Amino acid sequence: MFESNYLQSGTKENHWTLTSSILFATTTVIPVGYGFITPITETGRLILIIYGLIGAPLLIVTITDIGKFFSSYLMHFIPEVHP
Repeated sequence: MFESNYLQSGTKENHWTLTSSILFATTTVIPVGYGFITPITETGRLILIIYGLIGAPLLIVTITDIGKFFSSYLMHFIPEVHP
């Protein structure tokens, strides 16, 4: 379903490791899109589109929640300055 540039050279080894899977998922959700590993079948492309449509908004929500957490944490420990 997925193929990378080095697999196209004729080597059919399994290169799906934890780090390569994280790289693929990250470059899909974050709009960098290096294209190291790309889907080659129509089914793979469709699944990737669905993953991107769901994953990108979830990433934004997660980053927003982390920002709110750090903001409330800092506001709790930093004293307010009154003029």
